[in-house]
Amino acid sequence: MDGITPYRNDKQMGLFRRAVCILTMAVISLSLIKAAAYAMPADKLVKLSNSELCNKAQAHWDKNELDSSLICFNIVANRADQKQSREDMAYVVAASTAMANIYNSNFYDFERATHWLLISEQIATKHGLTPMLANIYLVMASLENSKECIKLDQESSQQRLNLLRKAFNIAFQENDQYVLVLAICNMISTTIGEHNLQTIEKELKLFQSVEIYDTIPARNFAKHTCIAAIALNNQQYNIALKELAELDGSDVSEHIRPQYHLFAHELLFDVYRDMKNDALAYFELDTMEQIARDNGLTIGIIETLRQKRDYYAERGNIALANDYELQFHRARDLFMAEAKVAKADEEKVLFRLNEANNEIKELSYKQRIQQTELMAMAVVALLLLTLLVLAWVSHRQTKEKNRSLYEQNQQLLANIDRMRQLRQEQERREKEQQALEPNLQPTSLPAEKYGRGKMGDDDITQVMDKVERVMDTATEIFAIDFSLDQLAELTGESRSRLSQAINQVPGRSFYSLLNEYRVREACRRMNDKKQYGGLTIEAIGQSVGFKSRSNFVATFKRITGLTPSTYLKQPPAPDSPTTETHADSLGSRRSF
Repeated sequence: MDGITPYRNDKQMGLFRRAVCILTMAVISLSLIKAAAYAMPADKLVKLSNSELCNKAQAHWDKNELDSSLICFNIVANRADQKQSREDMAYVVAASTAMANIYNSNFYDFERATHWLLISEQIATKHGLTPMLANIYLVMASLENSKECIKLDQESSQQRLNLLRKAFNIAFQENDQYVLVLAICNMISTTIGEHNLQTIEKELKLFQSVEIYDTIPARNFAKHTCIAAIALNNQQYNIALKELAELDGSDVSEHIRPQYHLFAHELLFDVYRDMKNDALAYFELDTMEQIARDNGLTIGIIETLRQKRDYYAERGNIALANDYELQFHRARDLFMAEAKVAKADEEKVLFRLNEANNEIKELSYKQRIQQTELMAMAVVALLLLTLLVLAWVSHRQTKEKNRSLYEQNQQLLANIDRMRQLRQEQERREKEQQALEPNLQPTSLPAEKYGRGKMGDDDITQVMDKVERVMDTATEIFAIDFSLDQLAELTGESRSRLSQAINQVPGRSFYSLLNEYRVREACRRMNDKKQYGGLTIEAIGQSVGFKSRSNFVATFKRITGLTPSTYLKQPPAPDSPTTETHADSLGSRRSF
């Protein structure tokens, strides 16, 4: 296919419109950034950014690799449902518009082209991409032109002109000179054949008021065409011929230059026809046919044959008119056959596109599954981390609590140790005093005097002093079978008086008191690493009178707030007494 818009059936349809339509498509295509392209599997394509995919699609399009181009554009267009930035949505609009252009110009599939153009218009409007609307309306107008050519339907002419007006006005407001040039050329092509240029008089004046940059493609093309068309409409033929003589094609892309030549000679034909100069008009028609055949422009051939048919019939040469009528139908039939081939090619492309879409959907599904799995793993990891943090906090709190117990026990044991030393010192002084005064009788009454009666506070204090002296000094209390009777024998008190004095404190019994002294001794031995460091916790417990490890551990924790193993793990306080510096000290770090 030569890429030219198909012919129209009426007299006013000219190659001018065909050439401008091709120019529009070409400039729109070139407006996308070009880049080197190479085939890639779908799993790699879906990982590319919108910009990279559009570049790749444009490169495939330039090589006429339509299936690969549509696949890349389709991936971008289908991302419209995803949450993307405004810049990425602009790529979505560009991709959708490009797909519409391919379906229109290469496959004449107007339904698909319309579908993607409506999507482009909707997205551009929703996201405030106003400048892109001008491009969309331009392609919509081109689509209406193609529908008119293929279906021989002239009702879309006014709709096409309205779309071109929208594109022109938006381009004028946004100063989009690329679209502005294309829009004015298309508007001229739509109205010049019908000698109806006055309907776009406002747009022509606006265009002439704009200083078009030298870098804009087809700048001179639009400028001279505009003046020539107005002159032709006003029957100022010399001005029209002068302006057309300025069209050298230097600012038109090389690949559309044949269409440009057809366009220029068609304008000349229109001028000579209006001037009633048949010889030059016939010459221009022959020149147009030769250019079309030399460049394989099927649509150009059809249009030239149609114009020859109509012009010879207008001039009364029925024989030649019939001959060109026959050639026209043959050329048209050939074109329709080519259009069917294009539809067949489209089916192949659509099959490939459908396969790619299915593959992409499968990949997207797998990606969603992977994302779900990753999120689940992240949640589990977060939960584990939370548990670890909570465990660490709990450990820290326990450690601080143990440390607090450690310091309290250390202070209490130090106080007990000091009181024991004071009591021993007092006893020593009393003995020395008794040695100096042998006849001095004790003021206290014998224990037997009170019998089993109720004891006074002073009696209880005296009895408990004896108990504490025994507990502090006698190693018998660490025997497993140590009993209250043995304590009575060591203190010289009766069993009943001992029981009464010990039980005077609520919650205290002989065995609870005994266990406190045993635990205190256990602490002392656990701190004495030199002598007892090789013993296990169970052995230390048995050495101070506990029958089993469980009994020792439970009693130790109840009294100190710590288990023996936890107690051993606590670091010693800097000022805690040691067995080396104070052999008789508790050296313990626990409070009871």
